[in-house]
Amino acid sequence: MTKVEAQAVGSEFQINTYTTSDQRHPSVASLNDGGFVVTWESLGQDGDSYGVYGQRYDSSGVKSGLEFQVNTYTTSDQRYPSVAPLNDGGFVVIWQSSGQDGDFNGVYGQRYASTSVKSKVEFQINTYTTSNQGFPSVALLNDGGFVVTWASDGQDGSSSGGYGQRYASTGLKSGLEFQVNTYTTSNQDFPSVAPLNDGGCVVTWGSSGQDGDFYGVYGQRYDSTGVKSGLEFQVNTYTTSDQRYPTVAPLNDGGFVVTWYSLGQDGDSHGVYGQRYASSTGVKSGVEFQVNTYTTSYQDFPSVAGLSDGGFVVTWHSDDQDGSSYGIYGQRYDSNGNPIELILSNATNTTSTLLSTP
Repeated sequence: MTKVEAQAVGSEFQINTYTTSDQRHPSVASLNDGGFVVTWESLGQDGDSYGVYGQRYDSSGVKSGLEFQVNTYTTSDQRYPSVAPLNDGGFVVIWQSSGQDGDFNGVYGQRYASTSVKSKVEFQINTYTTSNQGFPSVALLNDGGFVVTWASDGQDGSSSGGYGQRYASTGLKSGLEFQVNTYTTSNQDFPSVAPLNDGGCVVTWGSSGQDGDFYGVYGQRYDSTGVKSGLEFQVNTYTTSDQRYPTVAPLNDGGFVVTWYSLGQDGDSHGVYGQRYASSTGVKSGVEFQVNTYTTSYQDFPSVAGLSDGGFVVTWHSDDQDGSSYGIYGQRYDSNGNPIELILSNATNTTSTLLSTP
């Protein structure tokens, strides 16, 4: 097992300036200038229930400008934002908005220029508007455009299904809204999308009953033209009970990694699992692996990101591991998918904590 020393850059910092009531569900994206932008939902700040807000940071980690409101339409709820960088140095924010499209929830977006100024107006993403379209995810594509995915109720003929819409670098829709899932019985929900090195993308989601038990995790690759590449595929090997809420990230070798939580697989309630996929072929690389070492109670809602060294890092919620309800934990992996034992150091470079790995 590899051991590396990981030193925190500065101390933990608060992002939201407005602190009344709840600020939740953050999403973060790195920007071309070396900085980053964070978005979240905030209760009551826009004058009517939840709204979407953001804060930009420069390459040194200092706030760049003030906290800003993303949504223009403020009636009822605007929630669950997802943010992605754009090739021009700007970014795009996507969220779920209640009642704005004439029915229940719809999916909306706002582009920003590299100066953090809004680029044109807030736009509607979903074409089909009956019932609910929500829980969006967004990813930058190699051609400078982006792709948005979401869950839509009833559109595929049976409960919830996964849908998507590509956009060109100009911000205009590229092609029509498309259905992601092939299997349509019951629910296919909470899609997550990631770009691939070949210019395409991969979408993952949870599917109810498809693997022979409750929920399982499935995926679909797309080529650079937006056409499906191969068939819908099952991600989880272990199928007992629920495997849900996947997230997906690209890897430097052209492959990708999927993480999810699995009920009962680690011996005690929810645990976090992952599966790597090889470049070009989309074939599984190695076997399904357990991420969390601490298994008491719940470890769930993972997030995964690829790293510049070819590896990746997974973070998740863990119940009572830090002694007081939920805490945030992580595990880093090298480019071969091996867990890395992290020695965390403080600012004076003295060892403070040793994190164990599976």
